[in-house]
Amino acid sequence: MEKNYSLDALAEFLDYAAKKGLIKKNTATSRKRAALKILAVLEDSEKHDLREVDVEHAFERFSNLNGKEFKPASLQVFKSRLRSALTDFFAYVDNPAGFKPSGVQRSSPRTRTRLKPGVQEETPVQSSGEQMEEPSEPISHSAPHLIIPIPLRDGLTVKIHNIPADLSTLEAEKIAAIVRAYAMPEA
Repeated sequence: MEKNYSLDALAEFLDYAAKKGLIKKNTATSRKRAALKILAVLEDSEKHDLREVDVEHAFERFSNLNGKEFKPASLQVFKSRLRSALTDFFAYVDNPAGFKPSGVQRSSPRTRTRLKPGVQEETPVQSSGEQMEEPSEPISHSAPHLIIPIPLRDGLTVKIHNIPADLSTLEAEKIAAIVRAYAMPEA
């Protein structure tokens, strides 16, 4: 049987993964939405084998066409979801029996934070004392990584895991922009 790496197969995989509980439904739905929106910029000939797609270039095309509709942080979340969707999709097609999802998924309602409508959490930020799943991206061991506790309010401290010890100002701004995207408007 020939392996299918097409855009249609990606959409089918995400639906299947959600239905079978391989990936949480909200996670699969948000990844599918991001992947289909970003990859809509591809030519039909590019949609047949997603392994050949330059994700950075496709994302740049998407941003150029649709960037005004999204906040920069939202665009980065979309890009992250696309990468996670493709990573899991390729892993599943290559080895369906040995498939294990790669992304961070919430494990219980206690880990949920208040999010803007339509925004799904896939970032490794949680309250202290709770277990974290492994991040979807491999961790570079070239520099030590930090766990940064951030007291938000009385009785609530979040920890940000895997921050490189040599974090640059630009990288810190990227992280801050993504966290800001999750903030609820103050009443």
